[in-house]
Amino acid sequence: MGSSSRRNAVILNSRQNLRPVGSDAWIQNSLNAVRDAVKNRYILLTSIGSLPWEIILYLASVYSAEQKIYLPLGKGQNRELTQAHYSQQFNLRDKPISWTFVDYDPSAESRNTAYLRRDEMITANADVVYPVSVRPDGNLDNHLQSARDRGAEIMAHWKIPYLPVSRPCRLEIEPAIIAPEAERLLGDHIIHWTRTPGSAWPGETLFSYYRAIAQSKEYYARNTLSTLIRILGERKLRASRRHYRQSVPAVAFSGLSPVRAATLMKWRARYREMSFEPYGLALRKEVAEKRGVRRVLYGNPEMYNYLDENDKPYFQSLGTIGNWQPEQEFRHIGDLRLDRLPIDSLAVIVWKEHEKSALQGVFDGRIISLYQE
Repeated sequence: MGSSSRRNAVILNSRQNLRPVGSDAWIQNSLNAVRDAVKNRYILLTSIGSLPWEIILYLASVYSAEQKIYLPLGKGQNRELTQAHYSQQFNLRDKPISWTFVDYDPSAESRNTAYLRRDEMITANADVVYPVSVRPDGNLDNHLQSARDRGAEIMAHWKIPYLPVSRPCRLEIEPAIIAPEAERLLGDHIIHWTRTPGSAWPGETLFSYYRAIAQSKEYYARNTLSTLIRILGERKLRASRRHYRQSVPAVAFSGLSPVRAATLMKWRARYREMSFEPYGLALRKEVAEKRGVRRVLYGNPEMYNYLDENDKPYFQSLGTIGNWQPEQEFRHIGDLRLDRLPIDSLAVIVWKEHEKSALQGVFDGRIISLYQE
């Protein structure tokens, strides 16, 4: 039987919790649906851009399913480079795949509009539909009904009620009960605070990320403590371009003491994450200065144009909505290698005393808990 006579199948999941666990019913049932599609030699219609689509793409890659990947592509994006990027990210090299591009013009429509059109295109081309966790009366539910009306086969064996698990990473930090010893030991340090990421770690492929998610049983595989362990295992603080002018990659530190920093550890609903969390890496100020860590230059936006080129990466606007100065930020431009720093210049910070044990064998220096239990 040639591929032209094979049937197209799609596995549908509406928006889910941003921080899933592999034991979640929608992931387990999606896995069963992928296995069934592979057994029946269906061509899986998959996509990128959101957790529900990408977990299916990952599972299809694991089982070497033939895929037709629908790829939203903004005007000006290079098709070949974008294909190569996702082939590498999802371990698709030498896998039976083809690409369908969903083109859109970012100046005329949003990416979300393109995603909605993508969803309609996929379900319209599916001969078999596996609804797993679909929100009633949502867009996918409407597409499901359209597929049913035109005679597509609906495989509802793994369908479950749409009840996304609530798994927020919002923390309530109490500055008043931070241990005085932590304040004393960290008084001459600047601190890189970390937080729970909503996707893969910097430098990690999406295949590796979703594999960790699929294999997790109880906790989100990329929680803050795991992120801290990753940093220590790599012996590197990876620079980020996020929120920085001209996307200059940098590692951020705060000059605030733990008590003062704790007052800024707030939930940011817009990004569905904490500003930062009570986990991090502290570096003695004198060593930081020798390694090129510099204090941020705060000012009005027009100030940037008058700065020396060497100073521009350290500029931070005072902000129009909030004032960033209270963070007392320091920056290191580019990655910071921890294995090149004296071990006694570093200290690792965890929130609770019992979490110290998770770092045994990973870090040989000082480990300080903010709360004494």
